[in-house]
Amino acid sequence: MKRLHDESTSNLALKAVVLWRVKTIMAKFSNWISSRKGSWILDCFLLLALQVLVLQVLGMLTNPTPLGDDVLVHIQKIIDLSRNFFQFQWDPRSFDGYMPSTGYAWASYGPPAIFVFLGLDPIAVFHATFLVYFLSIGPSAYYFARCVGAHRIVSLAVSVPVWSSVGCWGYIAGGAYSRVFTLPFVFTALALTFRYAQLQNDGRSSRTIYWLLLAVWVLTFLGDVYIAAVPVAIAMPFLILSAGLKNIRLGVFRLAGVLLPVLALTSWFWVPLAAHILSVSSPPSESTVNLASQLFWAGPVLSAVVFLRRKSSAPPLKPEYLAILFSLNAVSVYFLMMGAITPFWSYIPRVWATYDSLNILTFLLPAIVACLFLRPRPLPRGMFGRYREVLLIILVAVNAFGTISLWSIPDRNPLNNTFAQTLSGNLGDLPAYRVSLQGRTLTRMFPYYYPNSYQTGGRVLGLDLDPFYRSWYETDVFYKDDLATLNSVYLEDQPTIDVTGLAGAPQNFASTMFWLDWYGVGALVLDPGFYPVQNTAGNFSARQALFSTKTAATQYGTLVFVQPTKASPTLVATNASVIGFYSQQPDSKVEYNDVLALLSYLGLDSRYVVPVYLQSLDNFDPSGFNAIITDQYTNATGNSGISSLREQGARVVVVQSDLLAMLQLQGPSGAQELVSLVWPLISSETQNLGEISSFPSQTFTIMPQNWTIGFYTNAQGSLAVGQNNNLTISINIPDATKEAQFDIGVGLMDPVVLGDGLGAQIGLKTDVQSKVGLVFTSSNFTNNFVAMNTYAAPNEWVDLAVPFSNFTTWNFPQSKFATATEFILALTIPPGHTNVSVQLSSASLSEPGYRVYQLRTAVPLSSTGFLGQVSGAELLLSDVTGDRDGVYAPAGNRVPSTVPLADFTSQANDTFTRVLSIGAGSNQASTVTLLTGSNQTSVGGVWATNEDLHTQAVQGNYRGLVWKETFTSNWNILGIDRTGNGLSLPYFLAGPGMIYIPLNGRLLASLDMSYSDVVYGVALPAFSASCLIPLIILRRKLYRSGILSERFS
Repeated sequence: MKRLHDESTSNLALKAVVLWRVKTIMAKFSNWISSRKGSWILDCFLLLALQVLVLQVLGMLTNPTPLGDDVLVHIQKIIDLSRNFFQFQWDPRSFDGYMPSTGYAWASYGPPAIFVFLGLDPIAVFHATFLVYFLSIGPSAYYFARCVGAHRIVSLAVSVPVWSSVGCWGYIAGGAYSRVFTLPFVFTALALTFRYAQLQNDGRSSRTIYWLLLAVWVLTFLGDVYIAAVPVAIAMPFLILSAGLKNIRLGVFRLAGVLLPVLALTSWFWVPLAAHILSVSSPPSESTVNLASQLFWAGPVLSAVVFLRRKSSAPPLKPEYLAILFSLNAVSVYFLMMGAITPFWSYIPRVWATYDSLNILTFLLPAIVACLFLRPRPLPRGMFGRYREVLLIILVAVNAFGTISLWSIPDRNPLNNTFAQTLSGNLGDLPAYRVSLQGRTLTRMFPYYYPNSYQTGGRVLGLDLDPFYRSWYETDVFYKDDLATLNSVYLEDQPTIDVTGLAGAPQNFASTMFWLDWYGVGALVLDPGFYPVQNTAGNFSARQALFSTKTAATQYGTLVFVQPTKASPTLVATNASVIGFYSQQPDSKVEYNDVLALLSYLGLDSRYVVPVYLQSLDNFDPSGFNAIITDQYTNATGNSGISSLREQGARVVVVQSDLLAMLQLQGPSGAQELVSLVWPLISSETQNLGEISSFPSQTFTIMPQNWTIGFYTNAQGSLAVGQNNNLTISINIPDATKEAQFDIGVGLMDPVVLGDGLGAQIGLKTDVQSKVGLVFTSSNFTNNFVAMNTYAAPNEWVDLAVPFSNFTTWNFPQSKFATATEFILALTIPPGHTNVSVQLSSASLSEPGYRVYQLRTAVPLSSTGFLGQVSGAELLLSDVTGDRDGVYAPAGNRVPSTVPLADFTSQANDTFTRVLSIGAGSNQASTVTLLTGSNQTSVGGVWATNEDLHTQAVQGNYRGLVWKETFTSNWNILGIDRTGNGLSLPYFLAGPGMIYIPLNGRLLASLDMSYSDVVYGVALPAFSASCLIPLIILRRKLYRSGILSERFS
């Protein structure tokens, strides 16, 4: 027993020693981590180690594979800067040309661009850049917390949620890397701003802090605009209030002392950005209510509770603490309202998306918490009080790893590679044309895989110089016949501006051709796997006379490739008529857009007429214009310059002030009226349609005696008329193991037009389950038929009433017929039966009335033209053989008086000589008008740099050049004649925001177009650099501005 007692005592003593040592270690760890001295480097090392561990666990530390949705966009921006640093004012490869330097995140992309310029791999450089910026987030947040007076453990604790938050990893997953890269500058700038104000209030201004503050704020301004705006919104009220409410004037001086130097030094960056936003506006942001963002009311509520408690039980806070709390909470309340409280959205300006509210609030809440834990009172010395630091770290770590584990950073590389290979195999070489790609899935990867190709759009919509025309283009090209589903598309993939009132009708692909021509599109790619554009893709495929289409299947869905049969390159010399539009009305651009809409409805693109928007008539030479359109108001204005144009021999067409808007509402009919107004500037040829026959609408009852036996296989049968005038079909099947087919048919006395209003009715009963087919055939197309199929249950009467729209099965879809001469009932009996009996109780055809018109000569369906003075519910195009060459079935079953030929479905190389008008009333004097394009030729050109296009000689006597590049006033166009003399050429805004250069028959050996923005490219950078001079001169005084004469207690 004594031995057992000794062993038990020994074990208890050992356990006590172990427990004492554990408690000692935990206490030392608690005291160590609570220490405020000599901890900055160690704490930052701990934060870095934790971040490195997380990256290693996620497989992102050593793996350079670019992850996230839009990561290739950011890599390409770095590549572009490394290649085009000295030609970075213009980029012709996206948006038909745009200014890439606008809003460019220089602080994020500038340093890695240097290493790419030196020859390092862009992907490896980007990965290293991500590691540097990401690992800097934790220490910068820690620095902010320590600067505002938070305890060491609190500083460590609030630093972890910043880089592990939903916001940070949400940006990484979305590929918004420039925002992540700007976060270290944000927290550092706010920390230095607080420290600067604190020292000013204490009367201890620091030159080092001030100049470091300016440097960090400059880098913040040059970061991502959407993130950099947040610390600016915080710092402005903070600096104003930092000296207290009684010293607002002093706060304003502090704000000026910090903000004005930063604004001056970065004016070359933010002035063009502000001008772009004011002229173009920022793209719309996602407005789906984000309820998760409302969880962050915890920040303002907690601040209010702590403030009220300290106000009643503790000395008042210093003004800088009150100011930073107020500023952080004010900005938080803004994002809380913008996240989900919809009533405020009509009154408060919105810039960020609702999901951005959630993301930014995840950064603001830790900052607020850090400001609240100022000099925390000692907690009771119990177990919780002694180990609160350890518990807090564990709580934060569990929360951080829980948050990160919920995020799966998408790897879009397989998708990008698949689409890149599909594009490579289907696009071909299009050096003189642009490619038009639908949606972010294609536009974000295209520049990286095809850096020398040109596209009509781009991923970063905010850089588009003309979102109105871009929206019009996308509506009329990508979503032509799918506008009903447009609201289901993600907001950033929708057209920025609603232009549905100007776009052509869903079946009017003449307007689609108009936009493809003006944008110089050689091929466009639809993505019906990601976007609801099946109807539009089907309409492209149904117009083979206008478009060549093919579908490529991938594991991520299908891509539809469309190539116009008459593509027009981006630079052409043309003899098309040039029509200027000039108005002094406030809505002159609206009137000009009405002109564009009217021209588009008939497909009158740059091959037929070049509309030019004249902003002024000063120094204007009308000799290169065929006509000038103006309104009555402008014509009646004495100083408008119209009378001077007439004196110079110009033709001036004066229209009623609201006429263009009225014509635009009429669609193609209004466009026909506009063509008449400017006649004969647009060449045309008109043929009259002569009626050769007409057939009234009727219901034809098929009598039992009219049926005859037709095709049959593995079946023998007979027909008998019963007492009730029913037709009995008796079928004998020799081989019951095989399927049998037995057809009966009836010849039609008059051809039946296959279109709207045609319907078949038949009542039958069969004693076995059978497939019943209703079929139309034509005597001129012996091997073709159109059918619909259904199933009949055994021993049940079935009454089929089938409109022609249900007849969708063609034996040879490429060779359809317009009228039928025979109606067939096809019975298919499955195996297992030897005798089948079928009874027909009734059968009839409802035939629509129609008129047949004849043309003198055949008209190609690829022609640009229209049918005039037509009527009816549906139109068919045919010829003497009865081909179904084209169909136009308008919504509402009412044919407008003017129908463009591009509205009709068509086969490649089809022509027509007859028009069948279904449901037409009395005979009308209908016509077919063909519009004749002008002589034009492609002008080859090479971009020597992003800002300089050098073209070859312009051969022949041409009126001018149509250059399908985005119009700005910063182009310098220099022509070199055959003798080597240079000539500066004027240019105008033409078509939908493009360029027209009058030549007036000049023969040029070459042409050079160069982009040069003297104000933004030279003057502003020089001004920003010169602002260093007063800063250097006043370096001993600026940092002391705003200092308080006495210290607040």
